[in-house]
Amino acid sequence: MDLPIFKKQSEPSAEHLWSLAIGKNWVDSAIWKVEQEKVHIVAHGGPFPYQEGDIKSLVEAADGSLSNAAAKIKVEIKEPSKVVFGLPPAYLENGEIKKECVEILKKLSHELELSPAGFVVIPEAIIHFVKAQEGAPPNAILVGTSEETLEVTLIQNGKIIKTTEVGRSISVGGDIAEGLARIGEPSQYPTRILIYNHKAADLEATKHELLDTDWEKIGITFLHTPKVEVLPEDAVISSVSLAGGAEVGGATALAYTAPKTQNSSIMSVEESLGEESEVLPEEEITTQDLSNIKTVSPEELGFIEGEDIKDSAVAATPIPEPQITPTFAVHSPATTAIREPDAVNILSTFIKKAKGFGGGRKKYTLASGLILTPLSFGLFYWYAPSAHVSIFVAPKNIEETIEFKTTTSSSPDIGSKTIPAKFIEIEKSTTKQKNATGVKKIGDKAKGEVVIYRVGPAVTLPKGTVLSSGSLKFTLDKDIKIASGSAGPDTLGKNTEAAGVTAVSIGTEYNLSSSSSFKIGTFSAESTTAKNDKAFTGGNAREVPAVSGEDLESLEADAKKELEEKAAAEIKGKLSDGDLLIPDKEKLEITKKDFSDTSGQEVQTVSLNLTGKVRFLVVSREHIKDLTIAQSPLPEGFTLRAENLSIEPEAKGKNSIFKARVKASLLPQVKPEDIIEKIAGSAPQKARSILSATPGFTRAEIATKFKFPGPLGTLPHIKRKITLEIVAEQ
Repeated sequence: MDLPIFKKQSEPSAEHLWSLAIGKNWVDSAIWKVEQEKVHIVAHGGPFPYQEGDIKSLVEAADGSLSNAAAKIKVEIKEPSKVVFGLPPAYLENGEIKKECVEILKKLSHELELSPAGFVVIPEAIIHFVKAQEGAPPNAILVGTSEETLEVTLIQNGKIIKTTEVGRSISVGGDIAEGLARIGEPSQYPTRILIYNHKAADLEATKHELLDTDWEKIGITFLHTPKVEVLPEDAVISSVSLAGGAEVGGATALAYTAPKTQNSSIMSVEESLGEESEVLPEEEITTQDLSNIKTVSPEELGFIEGEDIKDSAVAATPIPEPQITPTFAVHSPATTAIREPDAVNILSTFIKKAKGFGGGRKKYTLASGLILTPLSFGLFYWYAPSAHVSIFVAPKNIEETIEFKTTTSSSPDIGSKTIPAKFIEIEKSTTKQKNATGVKKIGDKAKGEVVIYRVGPAVTLPKGTVLSSGSLKFTLDKDIKIASGSAGPDTLGKNTEAAGVTAVSIGTEYNLSSSSSFKIGTFSAESTTAKNDKAFTGGNAREVPAVSGEDLESLEADAKKELEEKAAAEIKGKLSDGDLLIPDKEKLEITKKDFSDTSGQEVQTVSLNLTGKVRFLVVSREHIKDLTIAQSPLPEGFTLRAENLSIEPEAKGKNSIFKARVKASLLPQVKPEDIIEKIAGSAPQKARSILSATPGFTRAEIATKFKFPGPLGTLPHIKRKITLEIVAEQ
């Protein structure tokens, strides 16, 4: 389909466009063009952080990334104005951009003087990027990471089954398992996990954690251990640019203008994107059937031909100040808006009219050729810079046993170890199969005929009479009449018809040779005896697999475990992030148990169909956190967040008292406003020294917008221009 803003031409023009990818708390940009059906990324702005929910912060971060990209252009080019947005799934509902998100895009477009050409959902763009590189639709679990959440997308045959967002805990594998449970259980999960973010260090740490994950233990069954691959830092913006080029200019490939990333299976297309020059065709990513970009007209984003957005009713709607609450990424408290002096407003207006490059986009930057007076320079130096500070700390891990009781009341009583809970019961079925490990001996019984000799009156030996030859026993096949006889070789009584006998057990040892002697029943050897004129034959034996009692017990135990795991996965998808699920193993009620075979049966495998009702206890993470703190006080200077703990039940004692093992990661307890007060106006080296006093400190990252050279290159002097976050080192 054609974009409504500009149509495809028979030969794609060399017009330059923007890509602007919006992450959960970061934005990234690139300038690209289409030539000879290839997308050439000529400049990459790089990721800039922003405060989630703060539109002003988003605009500033986007402006910073766009400005950074523009500064990398060394030759004069036609000013880009059109932009393709890369959006997170959270921006869309039923395939359309949410109303409140449309307002955000309108604000961005107006402030940065961009003309929206279309948008693409980031996971879809990445799927097509991978498909284009590998030449086949991928089957994978795509995971976008951030400090507080994971975005889990299940992909089958290049199609998105579903995307869900889960809160991040101390176990990334467990978080992915929770996301997959919410998506729903397919017949088989893909054995490939692709992870992406804009921070390489975070991605590598996440990869190593996933490689060490015991998937079966957390309830996810793969055909084999999944392969974990890290997408390069620029994968998102490259994917968005490729999608835009395919739609805008009919591009079928992404041409590399930078070295390939060596430590990633998916290659990077950004490293040294400096001066624009002829692109060397080192490698291409081809793309076909790339229809995932959504066209969007200016009217859809509120732009009306002939009308200035500043005069529209929507533009006049005030943007509420964001309310900042204590989270894992902590920021300075919201402050009352301070109106900048008139001189700054005049300066901002003057700077906005400067060209960014080649008569380029208006932006808050120092344009070449602009001569500032000492006063205007001072105002710009004081008010323009902003900074985002990330303090990385080593979390302190704890593991404690707690006790608690449950109540139907809605209020907890931490002092008496009582918390509200609800019980959920769910019925599930499962089928398990295993190889039989028992052994059974099978074969045939030996047979033959005997001559029975009798001294005394005639007698009839009934069928089944036992004949013994040493320890080996045989039985008569039918009733046999024995004539009377007396002692002497020619006067002994004999059976009047053939006396057939059969061994009581299988085995070759019953194949007796001829002339063997037999004792008959309870008769004495002097009165009644027997011999065989011919050797017995037919006796044999062999061992074969069979069902043992242990097989049945093991199979039932495995089936019960799988029953509980299936029930837990189904229930987890229905719970909120603030809930914890505890299985009540004593309440597992088996309603149907059907073994395919019984103990001793000769079979290679045995299976079990099991149906049962599983009962779960659902409690609040916050309440478990409060119990943990009350029963095991935290080390001084550390704090515990509910989302950073996990719980494993140990036992249920008397009076329905539960015992459980709690594992948690503690973070240093800091006051962001105090830290910002100390580092405002400091040189980066001094700021890092101050930050190093944070408990558990490992390193700090400072991203500054409008950084001045030499002694002027300090952090902003205005505290509200500094945002701060505490990040757990992986």
